[in-house]
Amino acid sequence: MDWHPCVTNQLAIALAGEMEMEVGGGGGAIEVFHAGDICLAEDRTGEGHMGVSRSGPLWSSWSSKQKNLGNGRRDS
Repeated sequence: MDWHPCVTNQLAIALAGEMEMEVGGGGGAIEVFHAGDICLAEDRTGEGHMGVSRSGPLWSSWSSKQKNLGNGRRDS
């Protein structure tokens, strides 16, 4: 997948496999997520992030897109 930002903040939970995520449009931080890991993606501007599966087709995640996720406010 090419570089892309998030449209909204996303809470992603790795369900199976491994995914390597690079942020910062290249030359940024690289993080590896395994089953059970949780990530709050807030990169809504710039080049965003790019992910590469490290476990073949076994990577699976669940994400929730929320307008105010991660900004310290509670939705009523």
